[in-house]
Amino acid sequence: MEWFCTFEARQNVARKTYIYRLRFRCIAYESNAKSTEGQTYLHPICNAGPHLLRRLNDNNTVWLSQWPLDKEKLRQACEPFVGRHNFCNFVHKAERKVGNSRPSLVRRRERYEQSTSKDADDENDDDKFLMDLFEFNLHMQPEEEPDKTLPPIIDATFSLKAKGFHRSQVRNLVGFVVDVARGERSLDDAKALLGESDTADDEKSLPTVNSAPASGLCLANVEYEHDDFL
Repeated sequence: MEWFCTFEARQNVARKTYIYRLRFRCIAYESNAKSTEGQTYLHPICNAGPHLLRRLNDNNTVWLSQWPLDKEKLRQACEPFVGRHNFCNFVHKAERKVGNSRPSLVRRRERYEQSTSKDADDENDDDKFLMDLFEFNLHMQPEEEPDKTLPPIIDATFSLKAKGFHRSQVRNLVGFVVDVARGERSLDDAKALLGESDTADDEKSLPTVNSAPASGLCLANVEYEHDDFL
């Protein structure tokens, strides 16, 4: 039980899980409405705005999407981020500038362990945002719609798990996958932002990452290295 005497709530974190709630209407097109060029039109209710998505018990705990989304693209957009990647472009710009000048307790301990290891190499500033994202799951539940002819409303819950997250990282990741689902970004953009494509070296060519609002974000679970004391 020697570890119990040195336990610190922030320092001994093994994994954190954040959830993010999103409500949106599925994108749909009118089958009988086409332009002279053969283009299809969005269903009129898709442009009705987020006020039709609001519920009495929301209490500012869910992001009401103002755009209709493609639910399959939303799910697919989560997949490229799982695993070990450099998430520098998904971190708040203020933290990107200062880097690790004010490291957290977790980073301090990791630096100390690296400094005392004989095989440890000097920390590379380019890798300070290199981390493992263990989980980026999406659960979607359609709401009951009285009018079955309307595109369904979906209650979506993202679940992200890692040892820790940088400032605004979860909101930026959710904001990006929503942009993919509404057709503003592509899966190739995800690879570029992660530095895993040929265009990754040209910062000016990188797509903009829009942050999701804070209303849907919640810390759901914290796992500790020694959780058997609870």
